[in-house]
Amino acid sequence: MLSGRYDTPSGASDDPLRRRRHRVIGGALGISVGVFLVVLTTQALSDQGIVFAIPWRTMFVFVLGTTAVCLLASMLPGRRAARLNILKALQYE
Repeated sequence: MLSGRYDTPSGASDDPLRRRRHRVIGGALGISVGVFLVVLTTQALSDQGIVFAIPWRTMFVFVLGTTAVCLLASMLPGRRAARLNILKALQYE
């Protein structure tokens, strides 16, 4: 059943802070469960020489690189949108 808005089911929130919090909690839970399953798997396979090791340097480089790419990719459209005359843009809608 839908509430007053067309795209919001009843009981859902439009609060962006709440959605962001849910994403962060979901991501943290996903990472925690993933690491837990990896630890269980490596313990089960430890007799075959498999060792659990987190490549911290590689992870740091990938996180830093993807963050830089995302920032650069969002800056160009953001700058263009900031220069845009809102009334002219709405005129063509």
